[in-house]
Order: sequence, then structure tokens, then C-alpha cells
Amino acid sequence: MERARLLEGLGRTRDAAASWARGLSYVPEAVAQSPQLQPMFLQARKAVMHNQAMLREFIEDRLHGAAGRGNHQELERFQHCLDIVTGRREFVTARPLVLPYPRLPAIPYFDTSQFEWAPAVEAAFPDILRELGVLLEQPQRFVPYVQTQPGEPTGQFDALDRSMDWGALFLWKNGKRLDANADLCPRTEAAVGLAPQNTIANRAPVVFFSALKPGTHIQPHNGATNTRLTVHLPLIVPRDCGLRVGGETHVWKPGKLVVFDDTITHEAWNRSDELRVVLIFDIWHPMLTPLERELVAHTVESMVAFYDDGADLGEL
Repeated sequence: MERARLLEGLGRTRDAAASWARGLSYVPEAVAQSPQLQPMFLQARKAVMHNQAMLREFIEDRLHGAAGRGNHQELERFQHCLDIVTGRREFVTARPLVLPYPRLPAIPYFDTSQFEWAPAVEAAFPDILRELGVLLEQPQRFVPYVQTQPGEPTGQFDALDRSMDWGALFLWKNGKRLDANADLCPRTEAAVGLAPQNTIANRAPVVFFSALKPGTHIQPHNGATNTRLTVHLPLIVPRDCGLRVGGETHVWKPGKLVVFDDTITHEAWNRSDELRVVLIFDIWHPMLTPLERELVAHTVESMVAFYDDGADLGEL
């Protein structure tokens, strides 16, 4: 930090900004909260932000127009790279809680156009919404999504444990069909069946309607394994609802699928005064081969057996 001040005094603002940035990255949390040091940290952050803005302009001037020749999808990764280099977003990494699978890229949101089954699922939106309407007239079918077993730590969802603020109506749970619910939703079940759901004995598939009451916030958390992706089909979406995966916020649109890696830190909220409902299910990660899927399934089944029906394995 002192070196940064000296460099600024010499007019070497870029070198000073680099020193400020290194200093900020090393500051322990307790020191960062010190009231006496806040003026120095404010000076450091301003210098770093100004330098990053100047760096972005410098880079964009030297791209020779290449960034204007592609479409959004083609340039998205590069734009995210530029955002990270110039401080507009953080570098996102996946943090699977139980079963990390190496060499799978950490992609917050997947482009649904790459999934050939997606249009057919979206086309079933009106039918699924009608079936949901019948279920909402029977609220007793919904249960708290978070139900920690006695003696186990509540972990990531402490505030929502056994609360109907986050309710769920399961069609499939832990690889088993809940006939009383699923029989009421044949169109929903048929639509989800078009997707490559992961299938693991006594574990998957899982298919449910997720109901978030007004004012509810699902705190940032991470999923169990990156061998699967989470799929949302938004059904009832009031204003002021959202999903954040990594540093990217998505606003659900009724009938438009969202596919994301839930092992990247994510959160969701309903800040409206109405109920929000999405259909949720999982699919295999598209980069896994059929053999890898089989091996992952056997591995999860073995882990469940080893830990006596899955103690501490969460939603794996």
C-alpha cells in the first residue's frame, strides 16, 4: 500500500494501481473492516477501478474491430473474459460439495439452443401450467423443500429448514415416482421425459414444482455434483423475482427454460407479494459420455451404500 502511494506521487498511476490491487488482495478480513483504514482502502479501490476502465478502453482500441464481427453467442466468452480482466465480474468456479468431476467447464448458464429436446419441453408449457393450477388448489400436497433430519446440521438452508416459504410438490423424488402426485400431471411427466434425466438408483431422477412464497430468499449455496445440470421451466413468475448464478442474474420468463450448473454458487429470491413457481428437474451434463454416466451412477450408488443410505451426502 505504501509503495502504491509512492508510485502515485511519482505520477506512475498504472504501476500504483497494480500495487493497490495486490495490496487489496492480501488484506485480511479483520483489517479490511478497520474504520481507521477505510480512507486508504477507498483510495485504493478508486484507483483500481479507474485503471481497469482505462485498461478496457486500451484493449478495445487494439482489437482491430474483431469483437464486432461475430454474433452474441460467439463473442460471449470473450466478453466475459474482458469483464473479468477489467473488474466487472468475478472469475466463476464450480465447487461441487460431494462429487467433483474434473475437466468439465464451469458454465453458469447454458445456451438452451444446444439441447434438441428443449423446444418440445417449452411447447408443453400451457399444459404444464394447467396441471399446476389443479395442484395449487390442493396445497396440502406441497411440503417444505428443506427437511433436515434430526441431529444433522442444517447447513446451507438453515433459515428455510422445514419452512413452507420454500415449498415443493414432488412428482419424482430420489429416483422413485410419487404416484399420487405424478398421476395428476401426465403432460408434465411426458415433457420432462423428453430430456436426458440422470438416473441413479434411489437417488435420481428428481422432478418437482418449486413454490417460493413472497419475500423469500434462498441464500447462496452450491450443489452436490457437476455431473448434472439443473433445469428450470418457469411457470408463475411475478415481478422482482430472480436467479443469480456466479455473478450473473437471470430473470425467469414463463415458458422459457433455464439450464445452469448448480455447483456454481447461486441464489434465488421472490421480492414480490405473489407466489413464484418453477418446475425443476436435472439432466446429465452434456459433456459426459454414456460410459461416464454409467460410471457416475455406480459411484453415487456405492457412496450411498458405503455411508449407510447417504448420510451427509445431501442431494447427491
